[in-house]
Amino acid sequence: MFTQHTQFDHLNALPIRTWRRLGINDTQVSAHVTGGEFSGTCDISLSAELSAFPKGASLIGFGSQGVTSALGAEAERFTLEHRNAGLCIRAPRGTAVSEPSAARYVIGEAMSLCDCNIVIAEPHSNLDIIITYASDIASSGASFHSGMTRVIAGEGAVVRIATVQTLNSGAVHLSDFAAVCEAGARVEYTQIELGASVTVSGCHIDLQGDSSSAHTDTFYFGDGERKLDFNNIIRHAGERTISEMNAGGALFGSAEKIYRGTLDFIRGSKKAAGAERENTLLFSPKARNRSAPLILCGEEDVDGRHAATIGRLDAAKLFYMLSRGLTETDAKRLMTVSLLDAALRPVPDVGLREYAGKYLSERII
Repeated sequence: MFTQHTQFDHLNALPIRTWRRLGINDTQVSAHVTGGEFSGTCDISLSAELSAFPKGASLIGFGSQGVTSALGAEAERFTLEHRNAGLCIRAPRGTAVSEPSAARYVIGEAMSLCDCNIVIAEPHSNLDIIITYASDIASSGASFHSGMTRVIAGEGAVVRIATVQTLNSGAVHLSDFAAVCEAGARVEYTQIELGASVTVSGCHIDLQGDSSSAHTDTFYFGDGERKLDFNNIIRHAGERTISEMNAGGALFGSAEKIYRGTLDFIRGSKKAAGAERENTLLFSPKARNRSAPLILCGEEDVDGRHAATIGRLDAAKLFYMLSRGLTETDAKRLMTVSLLDAALRPVPDVGLREYAGKYLSERII
């Protein structure tokens, strides 16, 4: 057991650097980390159709298969070195898993969790995984989480992964998701970020195989002095690949958010199509939002689109809701929760969807 101050200097690097004065090329985070075994609550349930392999299984070779970190090599090395929890599972060929597998972590004050998750979906398998990170209700002090998930989706496989984070206001939260899709495979990633004082999240999906696809939904909520930083990248390598990247959320108080969304069409990705959309609601003049939608194109015969809507609550909509008896707080809550509901729609756990909605509703006061 040890406690150390850790500084991460180059997280969430933008694939192509821009003007330094914009402050979006990368980000820095510092945190106090307690090493050793995880002493919080860890509940894991695996579907009977899945097979587990040791938590200490090596990740060597994942990079050569295109599983590249968007969060950055610095955080990846740290999580591997200090990992104290995680899932390591394999879906057998042709298996349609009947029930979602789940991992729920509850982190207390002055605790650190470094979970390393490996998912190998063999050809034509189909599975769901849900991971939640929460804080002890009585805890309000500093804690640290760094989670790393690596997915290989074999030919024709479908992998759906959802993460929901409701850590307390003293937590530093790092999230690192990366996946590679072989021919005809599909990865769907839903990310709900509701808590923590600092959230830094990277997502990189590599569509290597022809006709592979990816869909991501990201929801964020910031209030007080919270800081949120995202770097989502989908790389089109195979022909006729398809991607959809959606992000949305709300900022209150003096919260700050950076969202980087990149569609990368490399040479050879003929007939590929990708779209990214962001919808951010600003409910405070002190909140700061920065968005960097980016399309990189090394192939001519592709279709890439991006759109962003960032602004305050529409006066006409607000007047309409107030005329129907809602308070201004109720109106803000209704619009924010509706964005959350849209992001959570693919998650098969009804109880988790209700929990997240209730948690968010109580936060908006």
